[in-house]
Amino acid sequence: MSGNSIDTSARVSGRSLHKGTGGWSESSDDWYAKVLMQQYILTYMSCYTDTNPNHALNYEVEYIIGGRASDKDNLKIVIAEILALRAAANMAYLAGSASKQAQAMALAAIIGGITLTPEVIEGVEKGILAAWAFCESVLDLRALLDGDKIPLIKSDTSWTSSLYGMTSMLTGQVKAKSSNEGIGYKSYLGMLLFTKSMKNIAYRSMDVQEATVRMTGAHESFRMDNAICELSADVSYKYHGIFLCFVNLLDGADNEYTIKNKAKYSYYGR
Repeated sequence: MSGNSIDTSARVSGRSLHKGTGGWSESSDDWYAKVLMQQYILTYMSCYTDTNPNHALNYEVEYIIGGRASDKDNLKIVIAEILALRAAANMAYLAGSASKQAQAMALAAIIGGITLTPEVIEGVEKGILAAWAFCESVLDLRALLDGDKIPLIKSDTSWTSSLYGMTSMLTGQVKAKSSNEGIGYKSYLGMLLFTKSMKNIAYRSMDVQEATVRMTGAHESFRMDNAICELSADVSYKYHGIFLCFVNLLDGADNEYTIKNKAKYSYYGR
C-alpha cells in the first residue's frame, strides 16, 4: 500500500486563490461535462490498480473522491464506498434467489427455533442474509483490487461464498470469481466520481496536478492560480502606402491602412 501524501495546508481546493479577469463561467454539474471530466481523470490519473511513480500521489483518483492527504486514507474511503455498493447489489441478488433464502431460513430456524417465535426466526434470517451479502462483498472487493472484473449483479454461477464457510473465507485470502462480463475497479471509481460535484472534482484534480508539478526541478513553488491557462490578444497596427501615393486611384484617401489581428493561446497539460 502506498505511503504517499501531499501537503493539504496550501492546496488549490483549500487556499485563497488569485483570480484572473477572463470572466470564466462557473463550472456546472451538467451530466455530459461530468462524463468528459470523469474520462479524463480515469485516463490520465493514477489509482490503486494503475499507479504512476512520477506522480505525487499513487492514488490520485481516490484522492479526488476522498479528499484526504494520504493515499492510505483515500483508499480506505473508496473501499468503504465500493463495499456499500457491492453489499446493496448482493443483497438484491439474495432477495431474488429462492435457493439462497431457503438456506438462510434453515439456518435461522436452527438458531432461533428454540423461541418458536416466527418473528424472531424471520429477523434472524434477515440478519443471516445481510451477513452473507457482506461476506460476498468483501470477496468482490478483493477481486477488484486484484485487477479482476465482477458482475454488477450476481447470478447463481457467479456467486462465490457459501453460507457455512463465511468465517474461513473472511479470514483467508479467498476472492470472488472473476468474469469477463463484469466491470473492474476503475469502473467503480467512475461511479463514485459521478456522485461528486464538478467543483470538487475540478479543484481536487488541480490539487494533484499542482503537487506533481512541484516535484519537478525548479518548480517547487508552482501554483495553479499563477499560471496562464488562456490568453487572448487583440493587435491593431497601421501603415502608410508607398506606391499608391504616385497614382490617383484613391482620390481623397490618406493612404493609411489599419490591420487588426486576434490571437488566442491556451495552456493544455497532462
